[in-house]
Amino acid sequence: MNRLSAIALTLAAGGAFIVFLLVGGAATTAAGHSICATAGGIPGTSDITKPETIDVAARALKVAKEHDASQRVMLATIMTIDVESKFDPTLTERQSDRDSSGAMQQRRHWVPADMRPSEWSEDNLGNLGRVPSDPRVNLEWTVANFLDPKVEGIRGALYWDERLPESATPGELAQATQVSAFPDRYDEVRDRAEILMAQALTLIDEDDIISAAELCQEMMPRPNIVDGAACPVGEPHNFTNTWGAPRSGGRSHQGVDIFADTGIPIYAYQGGTIRLSHNRLGGISAHIVNDWGQFYYAHLSGYAPGIESGMEVETGQLIGYNGNTGNARFTPPHLHWEVRPGPPDARGRYTPVDPTPYASAVCSGG
Repeated sequence: MNRLSAIALTLAAGGAFIVFLLVGGAATTAAGHSICATAGGIPGTSDITKPETIDVAARALKVAKEHDASQRVMLATIMTIDVESKFDPTLTERQSDRDSSGAMQQRRHWVPADMRPSEWSEDNLGNLGRVPSDPRVNLEWTVANFLDPKVEGIRGALYWDERLPESATPGELAQATQVSAFPDRYDEVRDRAEILMAQALTLIDEDDIISAAELCQEMMPRPNIVDGAACPVGEPHNFTNTWGAPRSGGRSHQGVDIFADTGIPIYAYQGGTIRLSHNRLGGISAHIVNDWGQFYYAHLSGYAPGIESGMEVETGQLIGYNGNTGNARFTPPHLHWEVRPGPPDARGRYTPVDPTPYASAVCSGG
């Protein structure tokens, strides 16, 4: 079974909505939880399932799997990190409890000096905390300590999992391990922890963990490239020629509106340097500039994981997701797309031309 098939099965088993159905290269959408759509800002999703959060969860679950942890223990692990540290990748000891440290906010007496990691490693990217003088804020080590502290009188999650009845919830298991002053908080986050665990497990492949940003690029089928260009909107979509149509404030339409469901992938028409922006009219927007000219994208619901201003993107690369932000918030979701050939004028501005022929050459539905 390949990774993409495993993703669909894992998410379905976890009770999460599968936003992108990977069958024969087709992509269908729904306003639910998924690794990639959450990053795109799909309405109804939770911050808990942002790609960087899923990356942290995957690293924690990899440690749990190495300890042969049960599903109940793995879920208790995710719930504990959520409650105790909120998956904050910059958490420091000062920002946590005075008497605790690490992803699980473990008490100091859980981590005797002779059991702490011998040295701090800057190679441990994504660790929960960056305090070189306190190596206890090391995610992998902290999770292992939560599972099995190996300290006399202190019992970890693996110990309690064997002794609690099968009817005990993951939250009760977490509470038995942590002895928190707020025992009900664990089960309160169970629903989102189940979604997060299902997503994080898709990133783990034996000894390797793929980042959520890499996974999203892998999940999305690249569009067909015709004469060095790709349709900027994934299937299904439709559009008509509205170049020059009147708009509010005496403006005229300088682009083409390509209509598609919220969350449909948005691609780079051509490769170039991408610049991200946000404005009142265009909402979440992007410009791609190359030697030929400039391409403007408006009304996105969000950017794809890993997309940052100033980076180079390739023709057909996933850059974001369709939406209706900006002044399109009361219209059906669509991409407002402009084509602006170069060179720019003395003020650095490009002059738009009718983009409909460019869209028609590479897109269907027009």
